[in-house]
Amino acid sequence: MTTPPLSRVRTTLTAPFLALLALLALSLNTTALAQTTLLSDRFNDGSRTDLSPTTSAAWFSSAAGNTVLTNGTPPANGSLALDNGSSRTLVGYFAPVATPAQIPSGETLTLTVAFTVTGVPLTRSNGITLGLLQSVANPAAVTGTGFTATAAPNTNARVSGDYASSNPSSNVFSLYTGYAAWTNLNGTASTLRKRSASNPGLNNASAAWTQIGSSGGTGTAPVANTQYQAILSLTHTATGGMNLTYTLKEGATTLSTHSVSEAVASYTSFDTVNLYMMSGTLTGAGSAAFVLNQVDVTVTNSAVVVAPAITNTLASQSVFIGQPASFSVNATGTAPLAYQWRKDTVDIPGATTATIAFPAAQLSDTGSYDVVVTNSANSATSNAATLTVTAAPNAPVITDEPDSQTVNLGTNVTFSVSATGDAPLSYQWRKNATPIPSATASTLSLTNVQSSDEATYDVLVTNPGGTTPSAPATLTVNAPPTIVTPPATQAALIGGTVNFNVSTSGSAPFTYQWRKNSNPIPSATGASLTLTNLQTSDAASYDVIVSNAFGSITSSAASLTVSAGLPYSAFNLYGFGQATTGGGVIEESHPGYRKVSTPLEFITALADRTGTVKVIEILNDLDLGYLEVSDAVRAFSIFRQHATPKLHPRLIQTGVALIDIQNKSGLTIFSANGATLRHATLNIKSANNIIVRNLKFDELWEWDEASKGDYDSNDWDFIDLGNAGTVYNIWIDHCTFTKAYDGISDIKKGSYNITFSWNKYVGDDGATNPNSFVRQQLAQLEIDRASRPMYNFLRTNGFSIDDIATIIQGHDKTHLIGANSLDVENNNHSVTFHHQWHLNPWDRLPRLRGGNVHNYNLFVDAGAGRAAKLLRDTKANVLTTALRNTLNNTYNFNPFLNGSISTEGAAILVEKSVYLDIITPLRNNQTDVNNPVYTGKILALDTISRMTTNAGVSTTVRGNSTDAGNPMGPFQAAIIPFSWNLPGGVLPYSAPMDDPAGLENIVTSGAGAGKLSWPKQNWLKTNYPAPPLITFASWAATQGLTGNDAAPEADTDGDGLSNGFEYATGSDAKHADPSASASFTTANGSLVFRFTRPLYVTGATFAVQTSTDLQTWTTHPIAPTVESTTESLQSLLITLPAGAPKTFARLSVTLD
Repeated sequence: MTTPPLSRVRTTLTAPFLALLALLALSLNTTALAQTTLLSDRFNDGSRTDLSPTTSAAWFSSAAGNTVLTNGTPPANGSLALDNGSSRTLVGYFAPVATPAQIPSGETLTLTVAFTVTGVPLTRSNGITLGLLQSVANPAAVTGTGFTATAAPNTNARVSGDYASSNPSSNVFSLYTGYAAWTNLNGTASTLRKRSASNPGLNNASAAWTQIGSSGGTGTAPVANTQYQAILSLTHTATGGMNLTYTLKEGATTLSTHSVSEAVASYTSFDTVNLYMMSGTLTGAGSAAFVLNQVDVTVTNSAVVVAPAITNTLASQSVFIGQPASFSVNATGTAPLAYQWRKDTVDIPGATTATIAFPAAQLSDTGSYDVVVTNSANSATSNAATLTVTAAPNAPVITDEPDSQTVNLGTNVTFSVSATGDAPLSYQWRKNATPIPSATASTLSLTNVQSSDEATYDVLVTNPGGTTPSAPATLTVNAPPTIVTPPATQAALIGGTVNFNVSTSGSAPFTYQWRKNSNPIPSATGASLTLTNLQTSDAASYDVIVSNAFGSITSSAASLTVSAGLPYSAFNLYGFGQATTGGGVIEESHPGYRKVSTPLEFITALADRTGTVKVIEILNDLDLGYLEVSDAVRAFSIFRQHATPKLHPRLIQTGVALIDIQNKSGLTIFSANGATLRHATLNIKSANNIIVRNLKFDELWEWDEASKGDYDSNDWDFIDLGNAGTVYNIWIDHCTFTKAYDGISDIKKGSYNITFSWNKYVGDDGATNPNSFVRQQLAQLEIDRASRPMYNFLRTNGFSIDDIATIIQGHDKTHLIGANSLDVENNNHSVTFHHQWHLNPWDRLPRLRGGNVHNYNLFVDAGAGRAAKLLRDTKANVLTTALRNTLNNTYNFNPFLNGSISTEGAAILVEKSVYLDIITPLRNNQTDVNNPVYTGKILALDTISRMTTNAGVSTTVRGNSTDAGNPMGPFQAAIIPFSWNLPGGVLPYSAPMDDPAGLENIVTSGAGAGKLSWPKQNWLKTNYPAPPLITFASWAATQGLTGNDAAPEADTDGDGLSNGFEYATGSDAKHADPSASASFTTANGSLVFRFTRPLYVTGATFAVQTSTDLQTWTTHPIAPTVESTTESLQSLLITLPAGAPKTFARLSVTLD
């Protein structure tokens, strides 16, 4: 129950009722109920015009002749007599109009009126009405006869005028709402009603009231000079209904009761009591009167008031002078609970909380303490506890400190301490300030010490007088180095970078010497070895010798493989989408294989509903805008018009299409040459087993004035997955995405088992291309920029066209997974992103609202985005405060550079990735950081992060996001430890991962459309098993070479090429082939040397050497370029200058 402040008390009086309507009586489980009194008027104190006190409310009558109500004269002691010469309305207010009494579930509002009737009762069926109402919110604003500028809102003139049923313009009472009991003296049944229509009559207009439930009984006339109680109760039920009860009592005797119910309460707010008596109800010999003796309005809560009960035992205490002490009691019972602490059974002034504290106890505080807990039902007294205060003993004094020691590995060590002080003395030894379990004697013994025992040791000596720490003693262990983590085997591309690392334990300092094929590498003397601009000659075995003053150790060897191109197996399908097969591997002659070169052919193939079409090969670029295709294309139901372009001149001309790929199972869409799709969204829905590969998506962006840079108007994504129908088993691979208006790809409806791999996200190239798609838009905006508020604001306040093109070149919303917040379907999402190349992304790598995402080997380069943000902020900082606030708060023109975002219980694991200049690499909340329901789980493992300050200072960190000081985050909400939201808590797959140190070279060599040159049929495959690796010995055996013929330097077939060379180049040792795999041609005035190498041979290093005289040979410093790659062979070439009169070239092979 909300009790309003009694700044204006309003009460309505109700007449005694003879045929009574009853509400459901309040059910009492105990006599101790919480009750609040809103009005208690006994008519024997105060002024009748007082609007505040609950004990003397102001009353207003429809008869101005009732002077005791209008001139402030107190009535006769204990009663209020009303002249009943005509009908009367009596109104009072028990709560302010702005804060009426709210009756929540479980509470009862009760009106009780005690009255006495004088005079002779009539036999007519005239009646009395008793009501509880809510008044007009602003009565002073309503006009009508009798309620004018000269009649104050709370006057008899108001009541008389507003009540007049003959005056329809008086409509204040028309707005009142509530419940009332209608009764008659004779002949007509009584009813309980609710106000259901607008009518200026308050209680006498039956048209404004609707009866609730059945009627009650008929009554008999009251006995003169007998006191009655009329009671109207409204109970708001726990189920939201309203029970109404009207009762008439004479003393303790109930004369009549009537109850009805509403299933749903019509009204729960009240501030007004009123009484209506029809004319002629009573008559007498000149003294007929209706006398009110008391009026009460109360609210009763049905909750039981439970007496206090003490649930703990006070424990006696002994402390020293000056030490703190306290006693606390735990008590149950209905609030409020009052506390009174006592010492030796005497109340302690001010000790009235659940705890009594002695911050610095004194001898005078010694005594017996208890506490009395009280509420409105009863009180309870705790047990007595004794506080004893005595003089403090002497704290320990250390007389002999532990000594620092230096020992050899494996020896035994003892630390000891001597101390004096009052007994008992206790000891606690610590290692690096952390207590050592069970080390509680005056000596500490360590046996067979290791490097891990090196630390600072001390001891805490304690007695009742205090604690004294010893001086620290350092233990130094002379230990030779031990390899904790050896360098790892790696594979990299020519021109790439690798890092070898070693971690060591033992006695510092350490020295390091890295070796290549057991030979020391000059200047390689750190804990890590970095090799850059890798060449095939760098392929070798690497190890490191770690030394200190007490010994040395050599790590295990790590192999480095350097290749000119990525093997086919690098492009195998991994991740959650690994079960996807698409349309399968079929020949071009198969009836399910469709080649398309026009929009009509493409849409016709997609519209196949028979399941015949399995593969769609896109031969060339396709412009698919809704307005630029033929009527025949628009006739297909799967080809729909997307949101209408507003600003980009090209898109206004072409339109934008929404192409439904639905009800499909087993389909591959690809281009062998990296064709481009423009002006359309591929909407894959209610489908499964779909592959999209080697396509570029372009020209789907325009400037956003409609949502002021939030890009929330057009909903253009390049690819939608599950928009209006769940999809699963999806593979999006080797695609290039430019800048889209909304997202690159939105994933919805719990779609799952999806893999994105080897895709490239480029944004727009407007910073360097004067005719980029963004630049075309800006040129158009310049023409009528005054009508484009956001663009005009930027141009007017210091942003040039070049500035704007540079700042918005990156794409904003990349991948959103989970369309609606807290949707239970989001928990089904499962997506893998790997070997993705992101250039200057603003956000969502991805943003996940539920389910699971595995990110590995992402290469994210936001260097240009970081520079764009700095440019934007520099421009903003010179604006006035008002203009800067407009830029920051009205328009969204700011590359915020978020990375991966996990929210709403989702799980994202990032592994072996690179995030360059992303300001917030990891986020775990983007809605309400104080509400854990919006927080997700996110973790990065072995990931490189580079942060660059505004001053251009960069810091690069490699490690886990949970490492101390790691800058990746998340830093938004309290971290939830990472775990998968998957059966058993584990990934359903494993995948090979590349070292992040060489990731840039790998990803940039293989990601994006048009990057790979390989057999067309490879685009239909999902797995590229590498041929088994062979050694020279196994090759010689398969060639049938024995004896001396099996030696690498032998030339079994006499063609001038050694067996080792023929092994390395894939030749036949028994058939002469003097040219082997090499050829020499001229092109454009240069010499081109070509050769092939099998990918399955091991231990062979290739080098191209040149000479002008066939005597002196020089290895060419530039690595060969890969021309093509098959599953087993790689074709390479190198272009040589042709300036010398003679140039010779040869291929040199060295076997390990």
